[in-house]
Amino acid sequence: MVNNIKPVLIVGGGTAGWLAALLTKQQYPDLKVVVVASEERGIIGAGEGTVPHFIHVLERLNISPKDIIVSCKGTIKLGINFVNWNGDGESFWHGFDAAPSSGVVVHKIPKEELAYVALNKGTLDGVNLNKRLVDEGKVPFVFGSPSNVHPFSNYALHFDAVLLAKFFKKIALERGIQYIDDEVVNVSVEGENQVAYVALKNSPAIHPEFVFDCSGLARVILGKALKAKWQSYASTLFCDRAIPFFVPHDNRVQPCTHAIAMNFGWVWKIPVQGRYGCGYVFDSKRISDVEAVKEIYDAFGINVEAPRAFSFSAGCYETPLKGNCLAVGLAHSFLEPMEATSIWGTCVMLIKFLTQGGLHSRTELFQRRYNKGALEMADAYRMFISLHYATRRKDTQFWEALATITDTDILDRLHALECDITHDPWCPEFTYVSWATFFAALKHFSVGKLTQQTNCYDTSSLARNVGQKINRISELSGKCMSHNDFLNIVMRTPV
Repeated sequence: MVNNIKPVLIVGGGTAGWLAALLTKQQYPDLKVVVVASEERGIIGAGEGTVPHFIHVLERLNISPKDIIVSCKGTIKLGINFVNWNGDGESFWHGFDAAPSSGVVVHKIPKEELAYVALNKGTLDGVNLNKRLVDEGKVPFVFGSPSNVHPFSNYALHFDAVLLAKFFKKIALERGIQYIDDEVVNVSVEGENQVAYVALKNSPAIHPEFVFDCSGLARVILGKALKAKWQSYASTLFCDRAIPFFVPHDNRVQPCTHAIAMNFGWVWKIPVQGRYGCGYVFDSKRISDVEAVKEIYDAFGINVEAPRAFSFSAGCYETPLKGNCLAVGLAHSFLEPMEATSIWGTCVMLIKFLTQGGLHSRTELFQRRYNKGALEMADAYRMFISLHYATRRKDTQFWEALATITDTDILDRLHALECDITHDPWCPEFTYVSWATFFAALKHFSVGKLTQQTNCYDTSSLARNVGQKINRISELSGKCMSHNDFLNIVMRTPV
């Protein structure tokens, strides 16, 4: 390759940075791809969760999920268990749907039966295969042989984010991607939005053809150099600080993320092999770091010494694609580490940009349409995350303040689902099942309106049909192996 060819430059070596490098090289094998990141600075990595879309991204990159489990202390994720969000100590489930072959796909349940479940159970937990598996400590796999795994359901992965970055880096180097361990000290911009060169602390400056800003919360290129406009979500998402911490375990863990509501925010609890990666996400205007650490101790018995807290602002840049730069990951947006929206959005934005020829066709029309789609996606995430806080709790100033928010977008979806629980919410990122799950669990549905959806069927018929699906779920769960057995088999089977 000719050395003077302008490279595609990735600034940042976290999950977003290495994904950008790998996906670019996969789409354009002949391009020169260079990653600049500082080993000394490192990344935030208390644990990480994904959604099933991530499995498809791995397939695109010819990477086996098994390799992530083995190399990155991975575990299986079937969804999220929400604990104490109503302030009553109870939990509810938001999980991935079953595979079509299972016969118990929630999205295929008729609206009358789904409304019946919501009315009689208060949640949709009972008709979700993955919820049953999590309760039993199982995963949706049956081994025909160690190399032949048959999943009954959609699944995702948990992993140690620091180890994942190292794993992706190793693969990137093997695939011809160049790595420079250095820091960006200056960015020269031509006109309003063209990155001319990037000056490094200890290496020659780089004159890129294109730049992916994956610099995380530092936002070195899009934010600081190109001065893109920021759209804040602080009026509806109050949390702005997080304290990561770890909790040890013996690997006999449920294959799910836990999201535990606290007095001034919530804690993520993600199982990787050997420990939980946790973090208290809270509102720093209403609680100090010292008070947050005390609340962690009271809830988990963990004394967080010298907490490595970090601050963030909920929001996104309105134009992640600006000139010859695209920001993804935390460099583009940050809501909260809820529902794996960050890594999910990163993958969607990268694949859309690369497969639609974004590296070579950056016309004004392309940029305008791309940025519009990215903004709509970020706002859909914002809207759905906001729904998580629309609870009945008013026991602290934090929850009391959230209770005063009226979001017409959320109310519109509530009213539509009360008329038809299978109504399309016009939110492709989250289907009606996700919306109905939270409206039911957070006690928003009108009993009278849901009852109207079941009136055309007699109660005994609905109960019988739902019972058949629950029996099918029991049958499938009986065939599945435990999470612990699955991990043991995967870890001892040669790659």
